[in-house]
Amino acid sequence: MRCKAFFFAIFTLHFIAQANIEDKIQTTQVKIDTKQSLQKRLSNRLEKIANDINHRYQKINRLSDEIKKCKLEIKELQKKSKIKKGELLKLQKLYNKLEKKEKLIGGKVVDIISKELSIDIITHNNENENDLTQEDIVMNEILHNYTDILRKNLKRNKSKYIKYNKSIDIVKKEVLKYANRKKALELKQKTLLNLNKTQQASIASLKKQKEEYIKRLNQIKNEKNALAKTLNRLHITKKKLQQTTIKATGSNVNVRQIGSSYQHTKLIKYRGPKTISPLKSYTLVQNFGNYVDPIYKIKIFNDAVILRSKKRDAKVYNVLDGTVIYADKTPMLDRVVIVKNKNNIHTIYAHLSKIAPTVHVGKRLKKGYVLGRINKELTFEVTQNEKHINPMRLIK
Repeated sequence: MRCKAFFFAIFTLHFIAQANIEDKIQTTQVKIDTKQSLQKRLSNRLEKIANDINHRYQKINRLSDEIKKCKLEIKELQKKSKIKKGELLKLQKLYNKLEKKEKLIGGKVVDIISKELSIDIITHNNENENDLTQEDIVMNEILHNYTDILRKNLKRNKSKYIKYNKSIDIVKKEVLKYANRKKALELKQKTLLNLNKTQQASIASLKKQKEEYIKRLNQIKNEKNALAKTLNRLHITKKKLQQTTIKATGSNVNVRQIGSSYQHTKLIKYRGPKTISPLKSYTLVQNFGNYVDPIYKIKIFNDAVILRSKKRDAKVYNVLDGTVIYADKTPMLDRVVIVKNKNNIHTIYAHLSKIAPTVHVGKRLKKGYVLGRINKELTFEVTQNEKHINPMRLIK
């Protein structure tokens, strides 16, 4: 009865680490405390992620407002630019018209001036003005008056020409200013859209992290609950053992309080010959010993290794001759097989998807016997005389 309770306690804790119930209780309590610490850290991370997501959503809202503002301003600039281009076209037409008119008037002025010069030459050649005919005098007067009128028109057109030219320069500058402003706004809009896209991607990534953390948090809660149940069963087992001892000796047992002393995991170096691996081909994904969790930043001791098979539904092989002391399905470790081997070595195979129908408690197994199968990963643990062995030193 004592042996059966002992192995049941070992199984529920997922390793055969201590030789007595009190040590197992202390170890379980330490694991519960670790899970509690992990749960707290994870909850803090979740809160930080939630705040970060909220902050990014606020930033996206601000970016969206700026993008809307840019779009409206670009639309308004396009409208103004269209109006100014219309003004520019109108001014350009007037300018061209004036330019033609100026050339026409200029040509007339030149023609009249040449005629005036002809009359002046005739006048100078005649020593006596009395030699000029009445017709010459009238023509000369008409030409002088017409020249004055044309010069005045030319001057007036010149003034308009300058005015239109200035107006055209002003409108051209405004059109260029609108074009440059529109270009700057379009560039800003593109930058804002890229920022918005980046923020959306960040939120998607954070949401994914959040889902993973929630999943991990639920897993930790379940593991903590399972450890709490284990601790309760250990206390019941201890009490039964104490009652048995009292009946046998007639005296009470001196019981240590939980948490009164903390014992680190006891280790022993394996010095025997190497044996076969429990999997034909695999990758080591979790080493034996201390490591710092990359997510929770907590130092944890791995008393087992995790081997990932290179193919699915792989067979799991018994690594040493021995006797099966446990083979059943569990809530947290899937299917588990524990084999007691020579020199008080225990080999534990966890997370099996199937246990071979011929494997049962009391069954004597040879090295290489098929214990069952795994979907993907095998948790493999080895102990000797209440101390842990690095499984990788045992297998080839």
